[in-house]
Amino acid sequence: MATAGDFHVIVGDFNDAFVEIVAESVADALDPCQRLRVHGMPEADRILAMADERPADLFVLFLNNVSFGQWGRDLEADSFIKALMLVRHLKIVHQRPIIATAAFPAEFLYEDIAIRVGADFFFRMPFDMKAFTETIRALFPERARQASDLRTTPLSAFRAGTHSFKA
Repeated sequence: MATAGDFHVIVGDFNDAFVEIVAESVADALDPCQRLRVHGMPEADRILAMADERPADLFVLFLNNVSFGQWGRDLEADSFIKALMLVRHLKIVHQRPIIATAAFPAEFLYEDIAIRVGADFFFRMPFDMKAFTETIRALFPERARQASDLRTTPLSAFRAGTHSFKA
């Protein structure tokens, strides 16, 4: 069984419902002794500041829902290319797993690029929640739920102690 500890997830998206979906999947994947902390924010500047302040265990980035302020200002590219550059930056600087997702007609092209720049996994929207949960379990086997304890943990159990959870 995993030892107790905080598990920090930074979700790059402006949609609170997506942040909650990610939180539920991570909660289902992790051993119940892990204290889940989910921080949802769409701004690249805030994502980077949060990652510098409190190291993240996992980044989940909805690539076409990330906005750019100071970081990326000097990059002459559209916001999706900037999002891919953010993936690369996070991977190089923080060296933590990154799950990317996007909702574009040609997302199969973006999947290949996202993986090449540093995303560990890419999920096309809408994606299968069970596959997403299994991916998280595979990324963190030492902190994952045991096969004998795969019952769902109610998300309300995490909300009470998680002041940064936005839902």
